[in-house]
Amino acid sequence: MEADNFLYPEHGVSDSGVLKYSLSPSYWSLLSQDVMKSFLAEVKTKGWQKAISTSSNPKIKALYLFTDSPSRADGTFYLSLNDQSRVLDLGSGWGSYTFALSPRVKEVVAADANLESLEFIALRARQDNCCNISAVQIEPLDFAKLPFVDGIFDAVIMNGVLEWVGSHLKKGDPLKIQQNCLKEVSRVLKPGGKIWLGTENRFGLRYFLGAPDDHLKYYSEQGIAYTTLVPRFIASLITKKKLGQPYRTYTHSLAGLKRLLGKAGFSNLEFYYPDPDYRSVSPKIFPIISSEVSANITKRQPVWFKVITFPIKRFVFCDSFFVAARREK
Repeated sequence: MEADNFLYPEHGVSDSGVLKYSLSPSYWSLLSQDVMKSFLAEVKTKGWQKAISTSSNPKIKALYLFTDSPSRADGTFYLSLNDQSRVLDLGSGWGSYTFALSPRVKEVVAADANLESLEFIALRARQDNCCNISAVQIEPLDFAKLPFVDGIFDAVIMNGVLEWVGSHLKKGDPLKIQQNCLKEVSRVLKPGGKIWLGTENRFGLRYFLGAPDDHLKYYSEQGIAYTTLVPRFIASLITKKKLGQPYRTYTHSLAGLKRLLGKAGFSNLEFYYPDPDYRSVSPKIFPIISSEVSANITKRQPVWFKVITFPIKRFVFCDSFFVAARREK
């Protein structure tokens, strides 16, 4: 990406070509930092595919599904992108969306606070001759400080990211922090540009049936259930007692996402139901108004649940959502 597309001065470039725009180092990964560094060394010498396939670490072997599964990004076809589009993959992780979008658009900017995963993206882009991918290290999204000029992107992807916004900072209202982050996303979008957001549903059916909170398992091996369903101050009391820290990984209901995105300056919201969920390697994606949604959610559910939810639109209980929303002009 050209230097005049950034608001802030660059703080350096890594050996792999990652542009550094962060003074607040942050690391989050399913791999420890030491394992990640050893893996990156293998990527440099063997190539990314062989580094994964020959690894003896099962967590590294499992990465292939998250690095080379273009179908994970099938939902972005609802964004009407073309070969002149510039896309920001915000919270890019291992780059599954970045590389899936690369052949379809003019440019993809993979942005993350985690330098190591960006190193992987930069190395893979070089090895695969993907010349339209830039890797940019940014401040954690809690700070709502993206280093890009106003209105530069046609679309922004946030897949499995919003729920973590607010967890880096240990103080302040996570809801407000998420709202400020989305306002910053709106700023860097062109008028009429879209955000594509994948996230868990706070009131997903599986949580009512006792499934543990997805995000708390990264802090402890003990499964903690029902924290998404209760008022957040109660969830915080639970996590303080069991984990020694407040509850800060906020997910939202359909109505909650509508309010949050509306306050951040987005309109024309389109909700989609990903089956089985938004993290799937190859999700089936239904518009939320489709009758197929109701059929998929309620199939094989106990009779008592069908009776209780009969008067309610069944999509309220989706496990997760995809949301497309347009920046107001």
